[in-house]
Amino acid sequence: MSNDNGHEPADARRPADLRTVIPEMAREISRFDPGPAAELRRGPAKGAGAVAFWQLLGKVGAGGAVRNEEDWASVIQSIAILTPRGRKFETKSAHGRTPMGKALEAAGIGDVRLARFLSTRKRQRGEAAVRMCRRLAASGAEPFDLVTLGYYVLAGSGETDRRIAREFHQARNEAKRAADKGETTDD
Repeated sequence: MSNDNGHEPADARRPADLRTVIPEMAREISRFDPGPAAELRRGPAKGAGAVAFWQLLGKVGAGGAVRNEEDWASVIQSIAILTPRGRKFETKSAHGRTPMGKALEAAGIGDVRLARFLSTRKRQRGEAAVRMCRRLAASGAEPFDLVTLGYYVLAGSGETDRRIAREFHQARNEAKRAADKGETTDD
């Protein structure tokens, strides 16, 4: 559940845990055979995807700490959607160093779509993350910091939303300055 005071809810992982678990999940998903990876992309909480979901949670040691399975399923589905498709051990992890807001800006996400994404209620954030990740994957977005995505879904805090917005608009301003500089040097 979301706290209005900005504190992490009781069912979210501790910050150090997310910083370790999410990149490890992304690495593991990148090593999955195409079948289980496709199951995770379709939705790990139901049907055949549930097997890969529970195996993944057990392998990265998150299984015992997961209290909100639906939110974790959305995080895992989002990571699987962003993971490049390919044969086992040839696929790169979807986790990277690029800030999430910068990746959203680079993918051409507009201000209104970003505002809607960031204002999504806690219980709907998993669904919003999956939709956004489908859009990012279709645009060929570069790997970004998936820990931020995890906080967005699992903690739903204003701090994470502000960080994403700040990164997005910093990237937009940098791109605009670069474009303006390019126009003046070409004249």
